[in-house]
Amino acid sequence: MQNRRFTFDSKYNDYWFKCRATNDKGKCTNIFVQIYFKDHSLTQANSHLEEEFNTIFMLFEKRYSFIEESSDNSIHFTGAEIAQYASTADFIKKISNNSLQ
Repeated sequence: MQNRRFTFDSKYNDYWFKCRATNDKGKCTNIFVQIYFKDHSLTQANSHLEEEFNTIFMLFEKRYSFIEESSDNSIHFTGAEIAQYASTADFIKKISNNSLQ
């Protein structure tokens, strides 16, 4: 799964999506998703970032790891942390000072 700016990927085979726990019906209740962004696109200056985050947040509602391709540093957020913001644009604005370069 990818576009020109990001891909669901991992350095390890088939690790980009991991179900960490299931309920008694076998439904995954704890998902970890790893997403690699092209260098310098995981920034507030990326005019597509809000749309990309919205798309990703609709696909998965649990835990996210965002990484730029040439970096080993990632930023992590849970769905609950993201839900505290009024909008994706507000989320990007508030985290840009702390996490996004």
